[in-house]
Amino acid sequence: MTKTIGDNTNIRTLHLKPGVIVWYCQIREILNTIFSKTSYHNNRPLVNELFQKQDFKPGLYSRKELLTANGFKAFKKQIEWLSGRFLVKSMIHDLFLPKTPLSDISLGALDEGAPFIIPMPDLPLSLSHSYDYTAAAVCADRTKTIGLALDKIRPKPDAAFMKTACTKAEMDHMPDGAE
Repeated sequence: MTKTIGDNTNIRTLHLKPGVIVWYCQIREILNTIFSKTSYHNNRPLVNELFQKQDFKPGLYSRKELLTANGFKAFKKQIEWLSGRFLVKSMIHDLFLPKTPLSDISLGALDEGAPFIIPMPDLPLSLSHSYDYTAAAVCADRTKTIGLALDKIRPKPDAAFMKTACTKAEMDHMPDGAE
């Protein structure tokens, strides 16, 4: 299923299991929605931008979020981070906090790095990006844990990826040559 957010961001939605919702989108579509001007669409990989509030459409990011984005050394990382935040905030706004402006929806991170929504720390949430996509997932069952990872499909994941992305139990369960 597809829904449109903002001016023209086409969000694809998946309902994989009861209570689990995944939203995903191409990053370039999000860029067309978040920026107030089009001068940042060059994806220069090695040079960062110092973004200001006026670079974005009103009400999207807090001052603290812009400081975080400006702290990344690579423009690509900044764009991935800003796009992921927009997607998560839009999802939470749409599903749980419809009266809360996006700039007031704040994310924190657990010690392990997992994101959470500050007023809803027990809501299972995951966020990922890879290549030109970003994705977010939530689970309505607050007793569950959820994890989402995007990666380009390869014939066989290399050992470094497997060690980073999977638990030992998952690696033991996955057959050789699995995509």
